[in-house]
Amino acid sequence: MAEALTPASLTDIAAFEHEWAVLRECASPVCEKDRLLKLFPGVDWHRLLLVAEEHGVLAHLGVCLSDRDAPAVPPEFKQTILERGRAQNFLTLRLIGELFRLLELFVSHGISALVIKGPVLAVRAYSDPSVRKYVDLDLLVRQRDIRRATEALIASGYRAAVSLEAIDAGRIPGQYLFSKADSNLIVELHNDSTLRYFPRPLPIEDFFARQL
Repeated sequence: MAEALTPASLTDIAAFEHEWAVLRECASPVCEKDRLLKLFPGVDWHRLLLVAEEHGVLAHLGVCLSDRDAPAVPPEFKQTILERGRAQNFLTLRLIGELFRLLELFVSHGISALVIKGPVLAVRAYSDPSVRKYVDLDLLVRQRDIRRATEALIASGYRAAVSLEAIDAGRIPGQYLFSKADSNLIVELHNDSTLRYFPRPLPIEDFFARQL
């Protein structure tokens, strides 16, 4: 029976010393293969997979351990990494396809939007939108455009967590969340009003001015 590990136990660095060492090596900008191979004898592969998934670095692990020069990696573990990597790639392609559709939707309504987190952060950090794990799309939209953006998303098939009536009443949540029940797609709209817990006001107009 597989070991039952909770998120709290996955952060126990002492108990997961070997697994954390492998993850650190695989997530490093320059992975030292010789050092990595020396870590393999003490690794619990089941634990390593769980820790990698919990911390969203499964893709890093997959790239690092897919090398043919890593014969010490069990074949079944490599297969599991491959299958989960494919699933993450498919999700990434789906999210990016929806992102382009939403950007076109907003342009058609005269709404400016900036992409944050998600795929753009993955490209910025790793030059690959599929390496960083994310499950939703985040956009910056000016507060004055929130109502029109909400109308556009509702017409496009999304369900709004914040109703048009609430928007008209001046309600400003932590984010404007939208979802599609039939596809599990989630979109969040942010701006300087929703991100009001930052120590300084968000210079959103500067961001739009720097838009490419």
